Amino acid sequence: MLRRQRNNGEDIMSLGNANVFVDPERRTIFFHDAVNPNTMALICSAMQSFITIDNELEDTQKEYERQPIHLYINSPGGSLYDMWALVDIMLMSQTPIYTYCTGYAMSAAFVIFVCGDRRFITPHVTLMCHQLSSAQDGTYLDLAQGLDELTWAQANAEQLICDFTDIPVETMKKIRTEKLDYYIHAKEALELNVADCLIGEERIQFTTEQVIDEKKEEVKETIEENKPSKNNKEKKKKKGFFEKLKK
Repeated sequence: MLRRQRNNGEDIMSLGNANVFVDPERRTIFFHDAVNPNTMALICSAMQSFITIDNELEDTQKEYERQPIHLYINSPGGSLYDMWALVDIMLMSQTPIYTYCTGYAMSAAFVIFVCGDRRFITPHVTLMCHQLSSAQDGTYLDLAQGLDELTWAQANAEQLICDFTDIPVETMKKIRTEKLDYYIHAKEALELNVADCLIGEERIQFTTEQVIDEKKEEVKETIEENKPSKNNKEKKKKKGFFEKLKK
């Protein structure tokens, strides 16, 4: 059931218990849930409403400029079929759609994220893509047909990811053949064109990757400082040898 609530005098819409909130005034959708029929129903409806209004205004106003729709994503993923419902709306939209990942976007949510016309991330995001999974029972022919469908879906998802990012085809093949969960963090996301912009970079002195690299260097230096010299090793060996002779 669609609910309307007031937040500081503004209308915020949500659907049942789904963690999806729509701010019509700011053309913003907050998606903090799994990809499923309920969440995609509200997001698709809200997004299509924004797009329809833009289409109508563009037809009646010569200098009408479409403003972007902002989709904030924090999701573990979910249903592939429900994902395509939203992805196709995004791909066909003449209104620019900006996606933001502020926590994590994995599996189906990762595909939704990379479909944004502009893609923003925060410094500590975790993105992840992997091969599709499915559970099915039935006859041999049922299973064979299901495998054909899954193969089609896998190929389409891989093609979309390769078209919208710089992730190599070889990497996508490795993800599929080795059952790899491919985790991507902020620095790599920018390098692979998975994301366009890092939000809040100017406020953070070190990114996570830099901190990790520095910690590795600190550990390495500590090991080197405490590493016994060759002479110390020889002295210990000699000391042990003479102690054995005394016994």
